[in-house]
Amino acid sequence: MYLEGKVLELMAMQLAQLTESRSAAIETTLKPRNIDRIYQARDILATNLENPPLISELAQQVELSESTLRRGFKKLFNTTIIGYLTLLRMEQAKKLLREKSY
Repeated sequence: MYLEGKVLELMAMQLAQLTESRSAAIETTLKPRNIDRIYQARDILATNLENPPLISELAQQVELSESTLRRGFKKLFNTTIIGYLTLLRMEQAKKLLREKSY
């Protein structure tokens, strides 16, 4: 039982190192300025959920190219822009259903 616990502890330490190195790799491949702009794009999407801008318009608003916005969004949030919008909309729908407003 002791050895099994130690093995699990070592596995947890390995997993923590992998997670840290992955987040460091994301930060090194994206410029800090671009990271801020991608977060800004995410906030724009969240505030305009019912009528979100086109991806091309969103890229213009945050002053990034479409490809940089798409790639960076995927790297930072592990989902596409459309996937993120869908997730937010589903969360809003779930909230409305729970409140029995609809």
